[in-house]
Amino acid sequence: MHTAGSTVYPPAPRRRPRHAHPVRGRRGPALPLLVLVAVIFGAFSIGTAIAIGPSGDSPGSAASRSAGDVTTARPTSEPEAAPATPRPGGASAPITGAGTALVRPEFACAAPAAPTAPPRGPHPGAGLRTEPSAARHPRHLAVFLGDSYTSGYRGVGEGANGWPARVGSSFGWQVRNLAVPGIGFVNPGWTGQPIRTLVDDAIAARPSIVVVAGGHNDLKYGTARVADAADAVLDRLRGALPNALLVVVGPIWHEADVPDTILALRNHLRTKAGRIGALFIDPIAGGWFTGANRQYIGADGVHPTNAGHRHIATKVLTILRSDARFAATQTRIPAIEPIIAPTPVPVPTPTPWVLVTRAGSTAECPG
Repeated sequence: MHTAGSTVYPPAPRRRPRHAHPVRGRRGPALPLLVLVAVIFGAFSIGTAIAIGPSGDSPGSAASRSAGDVTTARPTSEPEAAPATPRPGGASAPITGAGTALVRPEFACAAPAAPTAPPRGPHPGAGLRTEPSAARHPRHLAVFLGDSYTSGYRGVGEGANGWPARVGSSFGWQVRNLAVPGIGFVNPGWTGQPIRTLVDDAIAARPSIVVVAGGHNDLKYGTARVADAADAVLDRLRGALPNALLVVVGPIWHEADVPDTILALRNHLRTKAGRIGALFIDPIAGGWFTGANRQYIGADGVHPTNAGHRHIATKVLTILRSDARFAATQTRIPAIEPIIAPTPVPVPTPTPWVLVTRAGSTAECPG
């Protein structure tokens, strides 16, 4: 006892020191607990062996498959169970009779063993899938230069009703029509400038086909002057577009009585086309608007009707299709926009699935 005045204090008890980390080597209740777990596990294993015993497995084979109590089904004389139907998430529906529970493959196959039964085959869905690949099939671009017979006039023969659009549609071309009413190789037309002023725009488009149809409006300028102007246009196109298909359409005349100046220009254009490797089309020799074909000229006595533009398109198409150089521009050429063509992509065949059992439960898991 210790005293402090009249108060008596008992001796203070000594406390065990606390440690921030457990002291190694201390003995506690761990050993008895491990013994208890081992006894329970042994009893459980004996019960499982008794349950499986009637199937004919030897003790050695049963022991070799007891990794986590997951066993591989062995073939028996009884009919095979129906295959499981895969469910979203990877689980399978039970494939045995009543009392069979669903086992998630990731748990049932935690410790796989060598299968004794033949594999069932690939998982449903194996095979080929398709992935889009942009396959570009460019359309041929055709540029048209000319006068009102090519551009259309006052709502007739314009746009889709014009012969350039009809010819382009028949061949699958993309069409850019730069023609201007009243224009010629020398005559200024509605824009105040001759055909040569349109050449730069035609070249900038980088076309595959160039069609030049002119001369009708150059009657008053004399053959020599018009011929020189026409040569300058054609030489410039051929020099800038050496690989383009060049088509020269002679003067389109609206009646049978053709002036000598127009005939002389027609003859010059035919010769020039041959020198530069262009295809020449002769509307005058073809009688496009003579005889019964006069019906295709409109009320003004000069310009063709919409039916007249269809008539011109038919004449031009007949000539182009007879030329081997235009064979590759037929309508089999697809649209200008990229076509998404399905490309087969092989999918690796997954590992065959095998049937496993666990304590009366059945599931399919990758082997």
